[in-house]
Amino acid sequence: MDGFIVESGCCSFFIFFILQCIAVRFLPVNQVLKGLMNAAMGGGLLNLVLTAGLSFMYPQLKISLGIMGLMIIIFLSFIVYGLLVFVYILCVFGPYETSIRMRIVREIYGAGQQGLTLENLLKNYNIRGILQVRLERLKGAGDIAVKDGKYYIRQHCNIFFLIESIAHQIQQWIEPKSYT
Repeated sequence: MDGFIVESGCCSFFIFFILQCIAVRFLPVNQVLKGLMNAAMGGGLLNLVLTAGLSFMYPQLKISLGIMGLMIIIFLSFIVYGLLVFVYILCVFGPYETSIRMRIVREIYGAGQQGLTLENLLKNYNIRGILQVRLERLKGAGDIAVKDGKYYIRQHCNIFFLIESIAHQIQQWIEPKSYT
């Protein structure tokens, strides 16, 4: 059973990864975050179908484990899938897409043996360009809105705000209190 739980979570993650690659490649920049979330939901749905299908493929498991046992298997497989997706987004996709250091390395690597001068690097990569791309992604994902030339938080409930909230709470806990 343990092997099936891990295999189901890993297979679902592989499907998520393929869907995510397609989303990043073919969606406009402002739709990448939505595509990433849709890929995660698609992989999660596949995980549910894979593990729930176990009861149909192996009726003896349904008898020996019971409905509660199958629910636990589905839950654990979904946990494995969710952790794989979370670690991938947090440790691989996120830094690659948002890290300034990684972007500079990509630009220089793309120039090959010719290299890049600082002026050429600044043409392709400047603060205005960085800000515009990131704002377009946030608008496309529905996280922010623009009204009268001002940006507003639109959606407070997603994984990025949850991570920010947790990080803020940890920072509040770690920072020493001022006694003045």
